[in-house]
Amino acid sequence: FVEKIKSLNSKNVKEIRGKGLMIGIEVKANAKEIVKKCNEKGLLINSPEEKVLRLLPPLIINKKIIDDSIKILRKTIN
Repeated sequence: FVEKIKSLNSKNVKEIRGKGLMIGIEVKANAKEIVKKCNEKGLLINSPEEKVLRLLPPLIINKKIIDDSIKILRKTIN
């Protein structure tokens, strides 16, 4: 999961950090707007800070959900 997140390769991503499945993505844009757009597209994420996205997927996540989530993130962040 973490490796796929790191493959985002967006100019709007400053840093990707995390431990296990808890991932933080520091972005250059307003994180609250990205959260809103992702939620509208069916991806539930949150933003603990103005420029940080937090991903906390369930432990039973499957490959299809990961791939779909990455697609939504890629479209929304870029």
